Amino acid sequence: MARTHRSPVPPARPDSGTDRLAGWASWVLLAGIVLFTVGLFNIVEWLVAMFNGDPRAVRPSGLVLHVDYTTWGWGSLIVGALLALAGYGVLARQAWARAARSSLTAEDR
Repeated sequence: MARTHRSPVPPARPDSGTDRLAGWASWVLLAGIVLFTVGLFNIVEWLVAMFNGDPRAVRPSGLVLHVDYTTWGWGSLIVGALLALAGYGVLARQAWARAARSSLTAEDR
C-alpha cells in the first residue's frame, strides 16, 4: 500500500481582502450608530432645556459661557439634528456624511 504524506497544517489560502473589508464596514456601522445616537441625545437635551428652564445645577452666574439655557437648548437642537442626519448619512454610505462627521464631532463638546 502506498502512503500519502499529509501536512498537519492546512495550506494557506490567498487573502481575498473580504475579511479586511468586513472589519472596516463594522467600524463604519458603529460610527453611524454612535453619531445617530449622540444626535438623539442632543435633541433630548434640547427638550429638557425648552421645558425645564433650569436643567443644570449651576447658577447662571457660574456658567463658563454666559448664555441663556434656551439659547443653549437651541444650539443643542441644531447640532443634534445635524449629528443624527450625518449618522444616517454614514449608514447610507453618503460621501457628504463622511466630511460632515469630522466637523460636527469637533463641534459637539
